[in-house]
Amino acid sequence: MKLRKYSNFTLGIHTVISNFNVDEFEEIYEELMKLDFKIAVPGHGQLASKEQFSIENKYIKEILDLVKKHIDAGEDPSQIKREDFSKELQSFNSPLLERNIIFLTEFLKKT
Repeated sequence: MKLRKYSNFTLGIHTVISNFNVDEFEEIYEELMKLDFKIAVPGHGQLASKEQFSIENKYIKEILDLVKKHIDAGEDPSQIKREDFSKELQSFNSPLLERNIIFLTEFLKKT
């Protein structure tokens, strides 16, 4: 079995997007979903099921899309609020939302 470092996924109570290879994220996620597992032990956070990985994937895609849209429109991404997410994710409890937005904004402005 080929082993690979799956970025810095942090599941459960908080989602950390830092030291995170945004360019490879989708590829890494697809590799994870092909693996046969019921529970994963991430490097940080709580044990996680495939369903939890799917929710994390949706959160990361949405926050990335929101930051891109704000940058493209010349708006300040720090104004993104939980209400900007899909209904499913508006209650997603990530106290690190602001930190994630800052990281993605800096990353996207460099590329």
